[in-house]
Amino acid sequence: MRNVMRPLIAAALVLSAIIPVRSQDAAVAPHLNAQPGQPVMIKSWSDMPASQQERWRGKPCYGTKLDDERPIQFHRIALGGPLIVLVPCVSIIAHDEIWRVQSIVERLSLAVPSSGPTGGFATAPSLGILSWDNVTNSLISTSTSDMIPDLAWRRTYVWSGEMILIKVESAMNRPYPYQWQTEWEAKPWRTVPKGPAASP
Repeated sequence: MRNVMRPLIAAALVLSAIIPVRSQDAAVAPHLNAQPGQPVMIKSWSDMPASQQERWRGKPCYGTKLDDERPIQFHRIALGGPLIVLVPCVSIIAHDEIWRVQSIVERLSLAVPSSGPTGGFATAPSLGILSWDNVTNSLISTSTSDMIPDLAWRRTYVWSGEMILIKVESAMNRPYPYQWQTEWEAKPWRTVPKGPAASP
C-alpha cells in the first residue's frame, strides 16, 4: 500500500501547483487585467477580492505576508502575452516565487547556476528576491548564501515563450553598492541546436 500511495501523493503535489483560471476571474479581479509597462502591486490582502485571496494567500508559499516593500506583483509581459506574478514568501531567508497566469496558474522553476563541482545550470522554484525591470522587460533575481553571506548573485531573464536565463553576475556585498561582475552571459548559437530545444 505504501508503494501505491507514493506516486499518488507526488501527483497531488504537482497538481497543487497548477490552478485553473476561470473566465469570470478577470471581471472581479482588476490585477488580472494588468497591461504591459503598467504592473499591479497588491500591498494588502484588502486590495484583492476575497474570491482571489484563496488562490494566492498561503498556497504559493506558506506564510505569505504583504506590505509596501514586499507586494504581490502582476506584470503583463506583452499585449496578449501571459501574466507573470511575483509572490513574496516568508521563511528563514526571504525569497520569491514566479507564477505564470494564462489558461492555468502555474508556478515556474527557472535555470540557476549549480553549486555542484561540475558547474553548469539546474532549475529551482525559489529564486531569491525577484524584481521586474520595465525598461528592459526583464526579470532580475538577486540572492545570497548562508555559507558565504558576503557573496551576492544576480541573474537576468527575458521572456521568449518562456523565461530564458541570459546573464549571471556576482558581487561581494561589502562595500555597498554592489560592484557586479559578469560570470556568464548568453550568446546567440552559431548554428541552430538540433534535438530537444526551446522555441520562442
